[in-house]
Amino acid sequence: MKGWILERIKRVIEELRPDLEELADGYVELVDADPSSGEVTLRLIGGRLC
Repeated sequence: MKGWILERIKRVIEELRPDLEELADGYVELVDADPSSGEVTLRLIGGRLC
């Protein structure tokens, strides 16, 4: 994955992180991102989505 795409994805996740962590009651981290499909995989640690 191109570095600038990964950095952009990381910035967006950082903006969303507080809301994601509050919703999930846990910690969210980036696992993978596929720019060709637009799919982003996140890992949820210590929480759950209901």
